[in-house]
Amino acid sequence: PACSTSSLDYGVLDFGSHGALNNAVQASSSVGAGTIQITCVNGQSYSVSPDAGLYGIGSQRYLRSAAGATIMYQLFSDSQFNTPWDVGVALAQTGSGAVQQIPLYGRVPAQTTPAAGTYSDTVRVTVEW
Repeated sequence: PACSTSSLDYGVLDFGSHGALNNAVQASSSVGAGTIQITCVNGQSYSVSPDAGLYGIGSQRYLRSAAGATIMYQLFSDSQFNTPWDVGVALAQTGSGAVQQIPLYGRVPAQTTPAAGTYSDTVRVTVEW
């Protein structure tokens, strides 16, 4: 039994441009833009877990600008943003023999707005079966 993916880059979960972070900002992935795509043989149990990203500290993830300023963010495994997808938490799945789309949801909570700039992070996803 095995699992595979057609890409090692699932794209971007884009929070967009915002002048202030006085309110939470949410983002949802779509195919080719942050959605994890995995194919496992039918009936194969597997799990998917994200790491803390390049700039994470413990279980808190951060987006970072080229100047080193940071913005806190969180990942979720559900579209209602009720189930945090914390560092190392495995999401159990069962293969269908076809490509399965595992969407990703993100939230930047309200926080002090840092200096203007482009902020990014890279999260590594581990698939185990």
